[in-house]
Amino acid sequence: MGVANQQPLFDGVGLESGALFSDCRRWRYVLWRVWDWDLQLLLSISLNPSKADERFNDRTVSKMMRWARLWGFGGLIKLNCYGWRSKSPSEMKKQGVGAIGDLNDYWIQQVWRVFGPEGKDQIGLSIGSWGNDDFLNRGPLIREYVPNLYHLGLNQNGTPKHPLYLPMTTRPMPFSLGDAQLIG
Repeated sequence: MGVANQQPLFDGVGLESGALFSDCRRWRYVLWRVWDWDLQLLLSISLNPSKADERFNDRTVSKMMRWARLWGFGGLIKLNCYGWRSKSPSEMKKQGVGAIGDLNDYWIQQVWRVFGPEGKDQIGLSIGSWGNDDFLNRGPLIREYVPNLYHLGLNQNGTPKHPLYLPMTTRPMPFSLGDAQLIG
């Protein structure tokens, strides 16, 4: 497991910025930015990582950090349906099932287990935002791993909207039993 320039993920002391990658760094499993451990954290689950790493943010991470601060959270934990790092969903799709990454599901479950209500209870809100390109229909599985998931609006096909081009006035809404992603 490639761990670059960071402190241990689950020690909760002095952690500010980090990421967990595969050894080859083609898959990113977890990224975090924490500015105040005394506050709860925002958990965001999007489609796949692009350029953000342990030191640099991409536009989606930056936007989610702005929302986290606006909503009073002390940090952001970023997960993805697919661990494959690419700015292009079409490039990610070429990887087929390999786009998920060998340890992606493990880390989604581990983050929820450690930081969720049965663990440290540090996740104040979980937002799904994987958009229209969930080509292996992982949304229902992600919703099993992370219950009580919210979204920032739904696309016509029932998938949660990607946050990048949404206005900062957008407010989280809970998935409901009528949402198409439950049927999946």
